[in-house]
Amino acid sequence: MSCLQCLERFGLAKYFTDKTGKFHTFLVWNALAAFGHLANAAFSFDGASETGRTNMYPVFQDFAAWKNKTKYCAQNQTDIGYTRGEFVILPTESAESQELSLFYLIISFHLLSFFFQIILNTDYFRDYYVQSVLKNGVNPIRFVEYSISASIMVVCLALISNILSLYALIGLGCLTAVTQLFGLLAECLFSDEFLVDEPKSTIPKEKNDTLFEKISFRQSEVQGVQGMRKTTKLNRRKKSLLSAKLRRLGWVAHFSGWVSMIAAYVGILLQQYFFSVEQNKQNNDVAPPEWITFLIFALATLFNIFGFTQVFQLCLKDPYLNSWTGRKLTCSRISDDLSGDGKKVKCCGRSLNEAIELCYVLNSLTSKTILGWTIISNLLIEDFKITTEVTC
Repeated sequence: MSCLQCLERFGLAKYFTDKTGKFHTFLVWNALAAFGHLANAAFSFDGASETGRTNMYPVFQDFAAWKNKTKYCAQNQTDIGYTRGEFVILPTESAESQELSLFYLIISFHLLSFFFQIILNTDYFRDYYVQSVLKNGVNPIRFVEYSISASIMVVCLALISNILSLYALIGLGCLTAVTQLFGLLAECLFSDEFLVDEPKSTIPKEKNDTLFEKISFRQSEVQGVQGMRKTTKLNRRKKSLLSAKLRRLGWVAHFSGWVSMIAAYVGILLQQYFFSVEQNKQNNDVAPPEWITFLIFALATLFNIFGFTQVFQLCLKDPYLNSWTGRKLTCSRISDDLSGDGKKVKCCGRSLNEAIELCYVLNSLTSKTILGWTIISNLLIEDFKITTEVTC
């Protein structure tokens, strides 16, 4: 029994067919992934300990403390600062300003993914989803969800890495959201909707500048030679200037996303985490658990898969940056007319547009599952209370 027949037996086929009644496999995978996210949320809630559900991580905010120089010296303080007239200013002071629940952050990105994906199978969004993906190779709702859920995931990773500075968390969240919005912009600019081909033009063949016509005893040969001069040559199919310019901007948006993601992940997360590890090993001879380091690199790998998925998508639509170079280079995955149309490019036995959507759906489920369950199994099952009070 086929998948469609099985769905028809249970009266569910309408959720996986478009308005014309055509069945689409990626709608099934989208629904399965959505319920996978829902299952992750349910099992995460059940798997966490009672203390793990109620623990709140303190978030600290830096401020500049002003102290009188006389009192500062009398107290024999050695805090890092600088003098300004009669005052000593300590710019690295910090105080608790917020609290965040790691447990509910994990639950939230699972539920967000479930909500944003399952609505695409509803009657209101399904036809839009199918047409947008298959005809244009675009799913804006996907990147809107990523801009929220991926930001929450990175904040979760920062919390377990003990990066608790308010400004660092804001920077990580905002840069991650910007990265996803750059991805949305790049995909929209590469939409097949904007792919317009120039009409085939006719260019007269170069005239023969010889003074006399070719001598022939047959009038038909003379007419044939003259007819050859009037024949035309067809240009190869190529994209219109507007299409090329939009794809150039698409490449700019895509690479801008890499800049913002590297700034967040390397510039803030990795730099702070490994600087903390180095300082602790030198001064305290201790280090964070190895599973945290593993999770940082595992999530970095999964995040990069999203980026390279889009690189793959854009390269097949615009091989070797043709819109920039203007060179008519071919690619084994591109149709002979070099249209760069995602509906015509085949990948893994289906159109490029559908294959890319499937890749995003499955990678989203994988990355969120790994992050959520690694944290649950290593941290939230433990029965200890997080507090800013130290009792010796």
